[in-house]
Amino acid sequence: MRFVLCVLGLSAVALVSGCGKQPGMYGNFAEADSVELVQDAVNALSTNFPPAKTRLALVQETEDAFGVALVEALRADGYDVAEYAGGDTSLPALKPDGLAFAYVVDDQDDELRVVLHVGSGTLSRMYRVQDAGRAFEYIPLGFWTFRQ
Repeated sequence: MRFVLCVLGLSAVALVSGCGKQPGMYGNFAEADSVELVQDAVNALSTNFPPAKTRLALVQETEDAFGVALVEALRADGYDVAEYAGGDTSLPALKPDGLAFAYVVDDQDDELRVVLHVGSGTLSRMYRVQDAGRAFEYIPLGFWTFRQ
């Protein structure tokens, strides 16, 4: 009887611990709101996906400063961006209302990584973050990479 109670108790603990907050899918998110980062991301996107011919469907909420600025810049550049309506956050190559689109800004000590997921492709670039007094300066550490 004690064995059964011990097994049930351990099972309950294991079940409850699995319900705790899990770490993010992509790591440590940063609150980047640099106009330079946003414009650089839009320029990289436009080299692979022409603005007037590409419809993007967000698969995540864009409540952070970077996301809000990115959506505004994409629309200003001529992209048709469908807002995230909740529900499915998977990244299939094509959503009914356009190419699946998501972004990640990942803060790694004194470096920052911007990743754009578009359809079945991924664009990414690393930056060095330097404190320039009242603002941060983002220095590219290489070219944008595109993986299909």
